[in-house]
Amino acid sequence: SESNKENSINITDSSEIYLLNNSISMIQEAGIYISNSTYTLIDNNLITPGDNNSIRGIKINSSEYITVSNNELEDLSLNLSFVDNSIFQNNYLYGHRQPITMHYSNSNTFHQNVVEVELHPAVPCKLRITEGIDNRLFANEFAFNPFEGICVNSATPIEWNSEGPLLYTYQGEAYSGYVGNYYLIENAQDNNGDGIAEQPVIISGVLIDENPLLQTLTEYEFFE
Repeated sequence: SESNKENSINITDSSEIYLLNNSISMIQEAGIYISNSTYTLIDNNLITPGDNNSIRGIKINSSEYITVSNNELEDLSLNLSFVDNSIFQNNYLYGHRQPITMHYSNSNTFHQNVVEVELHPAVPCKLRITEGIDNRLFANEFAFNPFEGICVNSATPIEWNSEGPLLYTYQGEAYSGYVGNYYLIENAQDNNGDGIAEQPVIISGVLIDENPLLQTLTEYEFFE
């Protein structure tokens, strides 16, 4: 691993690396850059842009078996290309840039991430996914309108629900069932009070979240 003037932390051709508890600012290309690596843990890092025009908080290329968890990215993106078999969980991304982009990546799981972004005409896509298979997103909080903020090719197969029923609590009561994601949608209905909205959310074409969450993640606790 090494640092350079473009990336605050630069990991290439490595395995079993742990990047924990860092505070990173004043970056140019990326706060954390991972390339051609495996079995890397990126956990509990705070990444901010400083005074320059940085846009990428974490950039990962051509890697697999990466875990990205409990990180906070302020007005910066999580950028993935050719990333496989990796887990992204409990991350907090906020600001007005495009928070998550994923290209040519397969068999990745996103859950319990919070994405809060301001709508900006120059950045219409808050979540962009192109060319990948077997990616799954569930129990995430997408605090924006999915019809305006999610850009996904309907030919790209993506699962928007948990693989099986999950045990969870909602407002203190215990339930079991399939779990989707939260979106900023008005007038969602929950007839049986289990915290799952009755109306599916059509992401794009045949891509459908059958079990969208009614409330933000603070109202739930999930057990896997």
